[in-house]
Amino acid sequence: MFNQATGASPLAQLYWDATNNRPAADNPWLNQNATHDFNVFNDFNHESQATKTYLKNCVAYWLSEFKLDGFRFDLSKGFTQKNTIGNVGAWGAYDTTRVALWKDYANFMWAIDPNSYVILEHFADNIEEKELAEYGMMLWGNMFGAYKETALGYSTTSNLSGISYKERGWAVPHLIGYMESHDEERIAFECKTYGNQVPSHNIRTLPVAMNRIGMLENLLFTIPGPKMIWEFGELGYDFPINYCENGNVDPSCRTAPKPIRWDFLGDPYRRKLHGITSALLNLRKNHDVFETTDFQLNIATGQIRSIFLNDADLNVAVFANVGVTPTTVTCLLYTSPSPRD
Repeated sequence: MFNQATGASPLAQLYWDATNNRPAADNPWLNQNATHDFNVFNDFNHESQATKTYLKNCVAYWLSEFKLDGFRFDLSKGFTQKNTIGNVGAWGAYDTTRVALWKDYANFMWAIDPNSYVILEHFADNIEEKELAEYGMMLWGNMFGAYKETALGYSTTSNLSGISYKERGWAVPHLIGYMESHDEERIAFECKTYGNQVPSHNIRTLPVAMNRIGMLENLLFTIPGPKMIWEFGELGYDFPINYCENGNVDPSCRTAPKPIRWDFLGDPYRRKLHGITSALLNLRKNHDVFETTDFQLNIATGQIRSIFLNDADLNVAVFANVGVTPTTVTCLLYTSPSPRD
């Protein structure tokens, strides 16, 4: 992790202000005080040459010695010396120095391995993310809120469009879209606990919840651009994020180990979801249409959502009923790869 270091880190201990329990004023790597509100331990100063050298030495070693494919950098928006304590909005605003710093780090990595991935958990203003994406980096696209609300079945207005790089105005498909990660609650748990309980479509039951997640996957994996799936999401993992090893649920257990449940494969409804996940990923892997730049999304609102992918060799149409009542869809299909009406 290159945005913060604990007090036990040698980088902290070598220059430590024991009186105030913080890095010393002359610490060449760490700030005495964090520059933003989301820091956890001791904040790195990435405008310091010592920090830049430290990070570059680390990534060079891992890229050269262990042949890693690249790095996902945690809290990359924190690589700034602009003090925004108390103003999270200002922290995410376009930062010229931060952009230059990330381009420098990316150039260093690509000089070692031109194919290495530079992935940022950034969540800054779109103008900054667009510039970094079009420079060659990849950025996390958190769509948990919209996908969760769609899964729960109370509303048909949750806008999923942000899962597409095009909807963000990017020229390149460098958005790593996802509907759940280690920072959010599991969607299966949300369905089980808070889902709409319409008698004919009770989302709190396992069969319906697994079908809802399978529907969401069709509105995720078919959209061009890289995607991320959180471990065991393909089996509808439904232990809460604050689950403790002793079986209790407490916020103090947020990062505690969670049960590994390979036995979920024995459940027919979870196994069906696993099959849907596998089938969608195989389609993505084996058909170029899922990398097309010619696609139309109708996933912003409404009970019926649709996706059209157009390619010279194959056309794809995806429809999903995100509501909790039956309905019908009329679709005109063409034999040419022209966009559909």
